Amino acid sequence: MEKDLSKMLEKAKMAAELLSHETRLLMLCFVSDKEKSVKEIEEFLGISQSNTSQHLAKLRSVGILKTNKIANQVFYSINNPEALKVIKAIQEIFCS
Repeated sequence: MEKDLSKMLEKAKMAAELLSHETRLLMLCFVSDKEKSVKEIEEFLGISQSNTSQHLAKLRSVGILKTNKIANQVFYSINNPEALKVIKAIQEIFCS
């Protein structure tokens, strides 16, 4: 049971990060269809570069986002299939 609880806690932490902040949720919705550059995310949200970077770093640290660096640009996309399913469900319920 302890292993199961450990896995559940790990998944619960990821879910909490996914749903705990509206800016992060918007970021995830924005990158759910294809990878986007930091600049695109920043412009979409209308927030500062430092604020954007802080949120992206948090989502990356818990494994929800991954990066793809091309030259001097960093692109973000969803790294976790379970997170993508949740985002798609949220979009279907709240964004249609």
